Amino acid sequence: MHISFEKGMILKNRANKIIGEITLRVEDARGTRELHLRQKLSASGAVFADDKWRVIAACAKIPGHFVKIKFNITGSPASGILKRIYFKIQPAGLRGVNIFSAGSLALFIGTGMNNPDGVFMLKGRKVYDSSLLALVYNPSTSTAFLAGIGSPAEDLSAFKVATGGMEAGFAPMVKLPKPRDYELVLATGNDPFDLLDSYGDLLRKHARKNLEICTGWNTWDYYGGSVTMADVRRELDAINNSPLKGKLKYCVIDMGWACSWGDWRPNRKFPSDLRTAVREIEKRGFVPGLWYAPLQSSIYAPLGRHRQDLFIKSPAGSPELFKEGALLDFTLPEVQDILREWFGAARKAGFKLFKIDYIYKNYLSKMSLYSDSTHGRAGVIRAGISAIRDAAGNDALILNCGAPAEAMLGLADSSRVSVDIHTFWGHIRHNAPQIAIKLWQNGRLWTIDPDFALVRCGETSRDRFPNYIYPKQPLKKNGDFWMAGEEASYIELRTLLALVHIAGGNVFLADSIRRLNRKGIETLSRLFPVLEGGTKALDLFSGYKTAPRFWLNKAGSRHRLAVFNWDDTAQPIFIPRNINIPSRGRDVFSGSTISITDKTVMPARSAFLLDI
Repeated sequence: MHISFEKGMILKNRANKIIGEITLRVEDARGTRELHLRQKLSASGAVFADDKWRVIAACAKIPGHFVKIKFNITGSPASGILKRIYFKIQPAGLRGVNIFSAGSLALFIGTGMNNPDGVFMLKGRKVYDSSLLALVYNPSTSTAFLAGIGSPAEDLSAFKVATGGMEAGFAPMVKLPKPRDYELVLATGNDPFDLLDSYGDLLRKHARKNLEICTGWNTWDYYGGSVTMADVRRELDAINNSPLKGKLKYCVIDMGWACSWGDWRPNRKFPSDLRTAVREIEKRGFVPGLWYAPLQSSIYAPLGRHRQDLFIKSPAGSPELFKEGALLDFTLPEVQDILREWFGAARKAGFKLFKIDYIYKNYLSKMSLYSDSTHGRAGVIRAGISAIRDAAGNDALILNCGAPAEAMLGLADSSRVSVDIHTFWGHIRHNAPQIAIKLWQNGRLWTIDPDFALVRCGETSRDRFPNYIYPKQPLKKNGDFWMAGEEASYIELRTLLALVHIAGGNVFLADSIRRLNRKGIETLSRLFPVLEGGTKALDLFSGYKTAPRFWLNKAGSRHRLAVFNWDDTAQPIFIPRNINIPSRGRDVFSGSTISITDKTVMPARSAFLLDI
């Protein structure tokens, strides 16, 4: 595939046959409009412009049947805010089929809780928003089309997919003080998995080289913010007195250890000297890790009260507020020095893993007034995280927990690929498709983190109160899933464990190990040793309305298959015709041999984790 600059931008296949067209558009205060071809620079480059914006675009072929579009946009003094710059892609007739027709499947990385990740069928006028990339697949003709960023940019990407076409570009949402550079890549193919893998290989050059698969115990989800150093000691001792001894590397102290957000000193529940906490963890055989939410400060922290000049401003001129606090301006050198001081002190004390949380897209959407306007929203985050990386050192591990992938690429070693897990079926069901569509990132961009492996319930724990206080609410099919419904049963939690294990990423436990009974400990022990990356959700593009049901990992010496029933009722195993899997396997949890045929009926909300 390549792009020809003629009257505009023409998409052609390798036989030089036109398979679609691309138009370049901008959205600003005057609305959305097309920039027209003004000058053809060469066979691979051209100028597009109107009275306010000028774009130089150039194309090149790159490995994996991709074509790269590099483009630079310049505004006039009167241009104002550039909301979006994007390419409208309408490849009707792509290899003889309109790939953006109703019934095609769209894979996208969602832009918030109300727009979650997944693979959905195109229909009607529904528009799906995505970041980093978007992929459309027509299963009837085995034709796929992928568009994604070519490299990290100052601004966050913005993709839209609907019947009729795709929009691929970036959303600055600010005035441009100087020209901005961007890269997009496009590719077509017959196999969407191959496209995703090839795209991951293309982005790999921008990633960190440390691809350790981490194991450990984390104070969250069981303790939440109530955790104390005494809790940590007792839990690590319980691990070392159980069959889990030697299977977990890290101990991560999560939210609840600091005085407040923005005042990252140990509170009264922990030793005043971080080095003392490190010694307690290390002498029990674990590598210490620590959680931070570095973007925000409580308004009651000394920093929030007395240094209001260090925060992102609202249009009214005061610091931009969220319920957790105000947003630090990562572009300020003094703020970067503060970040280096915080993380440098923790690194010097001996912490070697840093979990970075609460840099969510809804916070970034509020960023418009910050000190260095040459940065876009992604660049703002990279400025702060780069300072953290400087202080933590190249050998420390950074676990990204919520920041956009494109802002963390090359800075994070691991990245969460789902929202928070809790011991509720709604969370398990919600997280599964989020994990499935990001499996291609594992071992390429970073090690994926599917969040915690949890097993505590009435069958596995002696705990009277297995969760902290939460408001009771029913779990509705299309309603709010957050800690809704009854707490998960053993069979439902075993489904979660199968999901975390088969993903092939990090495995962190987060129950109170000392409160688990023998059954709980033995069940968790089945997750080790962990799998290597390379898992595929085989039926990701089979058009299910639920998560994929067949997940296969053949990366290492052990080959494992997870079979899921996401339904609320018992169901026979139905294998799509295009999936080739063994007819039987040995279940890791029960030890039983399971036949993988439509004569085997799976209980509701269950999984088989099979050696094959």
